[in-house]
Amino acid sequence: MQKFIMAGVIISAILIILGGRFYYNEKLEETATSAQEQMNGTDAVQLDENVEEEVTEEVTEEVEEVEESADESGTEQAEDNEVEELTDGLQTPIAELLAEKEADGEAVNILVAGSRSSTDYYDQGITPWPVLLQEELNEAYGDDLFQVESITFGVHTSQEIIDQNAHTALADEEADIFILESFNWNDNLAAVPMENARGNLMEMVSVVEQENEDVFVMIQPSAPVHGTSIYPDQVEEFEAFVLDGDYDYVDHWEAWPPVDDDELLDYLDEDNQNMPNQEGHELWTEHLSSWFISE
Repeated sequence: MQKFIMAGVIISAILIILGGRFYYNEKLEETATSAQEQMNGTDAVQLDENVEEEVTEEVTEEVEEVEESADESGTEQAEDNEVEELTDGLQTPIAELLAEKEADGEAVNILVAGSRSSTDYYDQGITPWPVLLQEELNEAYGDDLFQVESITFGVHTSQEIIDQNAHTALADEEADIFILESFNWNDNLAAVPMENARGNLMEMVSVVEQENEDVFVMIQPSAPVHGTSIYPDQVEEFEAFVLDGDYDYVDHWEAWPPVDDDELLDYLDEDNQNMPNQEGHELWTEHLSSWFISE
């Protein structure tokens, strides 16, 4: 593509120079006639030199303008190609959204709602996955294209969030993409009925969609917990519910070791094994990034 652009520049420059020469010759004829009437031969030659210098300056300026325009066009084309490569193979709504936002110079606003597992809950100096996600996406796309806002509900269950109307805070954020954790582990510990948990989740989605009907909704489970048995079944049932509702389900569990594998402990906090450690947050981020960066 760059070769075609430079070829266009060269051709344009040649045409401009030829046109300038034609203009220059006309100027010479006019000057010669005038010089015969008003000046001697020496003065006429000096005028000829002035006209040539004037025309040369005009041609040079026009060539520079064409080259500058070509350089800008080439830069824009390179940026477009980079975005196309990064989004190639992604889901169409996401790819279109990223291309449109990048072209308009606007930020992609991602709203994250989750439990304590989306934060450094115990102040251990962990960089949580929402922060890592923003860093990784902007490193790939550049220009601070992504802005990730994270709202955490700590140890609260989905039922407590709805009962306290805490979910209405989600409507205050302008989101292009909404990533919602299902609060599976908190609901598991408090024995929230599955039917209630499903309704609570849809209520959270509803308040965001009411503010922006074009928002892209992504629903994901809570982090895996080592040595559990009922919990994985609950997550599997929840996945089926989300997919039946035509929402996009982020199955980040497929990136983690199985819950009955001791290798999972390498990604969980040593003292709080229902929470990811730094390696766990990085693993979570890597999986989520694949939704925005083509591999």
